[in-house]
Amino acid sequence: MKRATLTLAACVLAACAHAATTASLKPSRGDCSAAFLDAIARVRAAGGGVIELEKGAYHFAAGTAPKHVFHVSNHDQSPDHPVNLPFVGVTNLTLRGHGSTLTFHGATIGVLVRDSAGVRLEGVKLDWSRPFITEMKILGFKDGKTIGRIDKSVFPYAVENGHVVAVGEGWKSRVPWGMVFRGDTHEIVER
Repeated sequence: MKRATLTLAACVLAACAHAATTASLKPSRGDCSAAFLDAIARVRAAGGGVIELEKGAYHFAAGTAPKHVFHVSNHDQSPDHPVNLPFVGVTNLTLRGHGSTLTFHGATIGVLVRDSAGVRLEGVKLDWSRPFITEMKILGFKDGKTIGRIDKSVFPYAVENGHVVAVGEGWKSRVPWGMVFRGDTHEIVER
C-alpha cells in the first residue's frame, strides 16, 4: 500500500511539473502590458510556471491596466483600481526579471497578488514614470509663508486657483498638505 501511494504521488507531481509553463518576454520600446497579461493568463491556465524576462526595460502605458475592485487600507477609496500586473487566482508563478526594470505610466498600482499561492518576483525593479508624491525643497520662510522649489522635470505640476496640482500621464491631483523631512537624515520633522 505504501508503494502504491508513493507511485500515485510521483505521478501527480510529474503531471503538475508537466503542466507548468514558461513564458519568455523581451524588452520593447513600446507598451508591454498585453504581453505581460497574456503571460500571466498562460501560467494561470497551466497551473504554474515562470515568466522569464530578458534583462532590460519594460514599460506599461497609461490607461492599459485592467481595473480590479479591492480595499486599500489608509487610503481614500475609489470604486476600482487599475493594476498593471494582477496576479489573481494564480498558483506557483515566478516572475524572473534578471535585473529588469518595470516602469508604470499613469496612476496605477503596479502589482496585485490576491487569491493566489506561491507567487514570487525575483530580480525586478518596480518604478513609476512620475512619482505620486511631489517633493519640494524648503528654501526659507517669509511673511508667514514657506518658500520652496519643486523640480518640475521630476515632479511636473501646475498652479490652479492658487494651489499646487501634481500632473502625471492621464492624471492630476491637488496637493492639499505636506510632510516635512530633514534633508540630511530623511527623518520626519515633528510639528
